[in-house]
Amino acid sequence: MRVALLLGCVFLCVAAAAVRAAEIEETGGSGHHAYLVNFVAGEDVHAFAKAHKATRVEHVVGGQWLVEWDEHPGEEAHSQMRAASHSVRRLRELERTPRGVPMTAHPGTADPESDRMWHMNGKFLRDETPVHLAVPLDVRGAGITVGIVDDGTNFAHPDLIRSYARTNSRAVGRTGDSPLPHAGSTHGTATAGIVAAARDNGVCGSGIAPDAKYAAIRMLGTGAHEADEALALGHMCGRGDGDTSIYSNSWGPPDGTTRFEGVSPVVADMLEHCDSRGAIYVWAAGNGATKLDTCSADGFVQSPHTIAVGGATYAGTPAWYTEPCPAVFVAAPSSGAVAGITTTSTRNGMPSCRNDFGGTSAAAPAIAGVVALLLEANPHLRRRDVMHVLLQSAQTRMHHEWAHDEHFLTNAAYAFEKNGAGWYYSDVMGFGLPNATLAVQIAESWHPLPAGVSHVYSAPDLRAQKRSGGVCKHTEISFAVTADIAALEDVYLRTKISAGSGIKLIDYIYLESPAGTKSYFFRNNKKHETSLEWTFKSVQFWGESPVGTWKLALCNRAAYMATLRETSLILHGYNPSR
Repeated sequence: MRVALLLGCVFLCVAAAAVRAAEIEETGGSGHHAYLVNFVAGEDVHAFAKAHKATRVEHVVGGQWLVEWDEHPGEEAHSQMRAASHSVRRLRELERTPRGVPMTAHPGTADPESDRMWHMNGKFLRDETPVHLAVPLDVRGAGITVGIVDDGTNFAHPDLIRSYARTNSRAVGRTGDSPLPHAGSTHGTATAGIVAAARDNGVCGSGIAPDAKYAAIRMLGTGAHEADEALALGHMCGRGDGDTSIYSNSWGPPDGTTRFEGVSPVVADMLEHCDSRGAIYVWAAGNGATKLDTCSADGFVQSPHTIAVGGATYAGTPAWYTEPCPAVFVAAPSSGAVAGITTTSTRNGMPSCRNDFGGTSAAAPAIAGVVALLLEANPHLRRRDVMHVLLQSAQTRMHHEWAHDEHFLTNAAYAFEKNGAGWYYSDVMGFGLPNATLAVQIAESWHPLPAGVSHVYSAPDLRAQKRSGGVCKHTEISFAVTADIAALEDVYLRTKISAGSGIKLIDYIYLESPAGTKSYFFRNNKKHETSLEWTFKSVQFWGESPVGTWKLALCNRAAYMATLRETSLILHGYNPSR
């Protein structure tokens, strides 16, 4: 794996770094051939593609282009690609899965299912729950476009047709140009409804931002490779008129695998590019908790450009499937108890309504919808501003509404702790559930944050001793930080781990701040790598001062020593000017 410097911090990318142009690596044999080509400046890419009969050519980001052929392009095309480029790499199809968890459906104003929209207002039939987003009625997401990156959307659905942004929609991959889903695919239609289903139209329920537009971006199930992934995540990104400002992502690497999986360099470049243009990426944390999976192993969740979302159930318990990790920023209502999420769907090819949608697939678009409300209230907000606003609204609930609620601060499953800045945090719930009404009020008077400040500190190598008497052996190192940062935001630990028996025998790795906050990057993980180069992300030190002594600890239960080498602590924060 390789590490790329993005927005002043170090972020993990996958191991397949671009090879030198003279070394095009062929990995697939005959059949479809797709290449990511970094052409030299001034090269006429379209003329090259036409001369060599490429079936597809598309600019991705920077100097990188996607060039495809249905069959092997031939040695002459290979030779000219090498001569006209800095690098060429053969692309592979990616394994990506939706993050929905269906449950058993439950038996149905202007919208017939409005009495089931508990995730918005806390009301389910005759019952009530505190687990809701307190969605306001007077701010509805007008003027904001949300990209639904998924398996397609049934934009002809009567609850979705008015909010469909045709110009911003597209498909990537090799299964056609239409953003409509394939027969039987309903995941994207459900996530779109949570964001932007019409209100008071006599159909199904309502989206959180019913006046927002949504872009249907079909990528899942299309045979997409990493350039397609970048094109989907960057399609019309920005904050200008007609741009897509928010991207809702209810997908990622498969749950329960034995490996860490980062994002490709070209996707990392696209996320950085679009973040700089004001786009905001909301990401489902993953559903692999029952398989002992951790979102610390998901490169999308670990990205500095994404807001990771966990799930909470109607009953006031953490969703049993939500993957824990210190990068989870907030949570949103989802399935896992007596009620699922009511949203749009398709049944037997016809538009329908469902009340059993769930997983972090449902939580992510809920937060994307809240972000659309915030951008309508204050179009000057950027990603960091949005994160501060979400946190403040969630923490107000923690300190006031739920301070003595047995389902939250006193529920051991949530494991809420308080950091050195006074914020409650949890590996599964982040900083809690935002209150959308309060968040909009905060956003209306919010002044943009000053530019972020970053500092990088190198830590000594940590050599974890082998187990003692079959018991995990704890080892830690300390290092001093004097960074000129008044308040931390996200913190990253970049390291190379070597473990002869596999990192699955490392019980935990944690970082402890001078204020005493401990952030566990993983515990009891089941990943099998014997070596790993990775950058871990934590938001749990948010608001703290970084100055003082930090500790890095590892517990090894293997019969062989484990080592963390070339370790760096990357601190992001700001110095308030107001």
